[in-house]
Amino acid sequence: MTDTVGAKDAEPTRERAAAADGLAQEDVGSEALLDTAVIGEIAAAGGPALLSAVATSAGAEAENELNRLADARAKGSLDACEASVHALKGTAASLGVAALAAAAEDVLATIRAGVLPDTEAEAGLRHGWRVGFAAFRAFVEKLQADDVRTA
Repeated sequence: MTDTVGAKDAEPTRERAAAADGLAQEDVGSEALLDTAVIGEIAAAGGPALLSAVATSAGAEAENELNRLADARAKGSLDACEASVHALKGTAASLGVAALAAAAEDVLATIRAGVLPDTEAEAGLRHGWRVGFAAFRAFVEKLQADDVRTA
């Protein structure tokens, strides 16, 4: 892929941003944002300590990728935008934040079509991360509370 932006219509990017921003319509504690089976697998593999470590690491990584996306957009680099959104998608999927992973996939499709994500798409992903990560943390807290009650 080249860093050249074609004369393609930016409307798909706005649609993708709307999809990412649709995460705002979800309740922050809603499991609809999450693939709880993924979170359950992490918990089964390492318990609360692993969940905590994964959350800390993924939170920092996602924030870094969102900042890299902003820099890449400012420089007009499709390749760097693609790398950042792809990494964000992977982080979201590995945590079970399924709605954000799907929104990131939509933004990736636009980038791969040669259209830089606009500020709305970036803001939608950033907001989607905050909402999705909050839902992840709320679900983990619920798991931990349930674990304490059954112990």
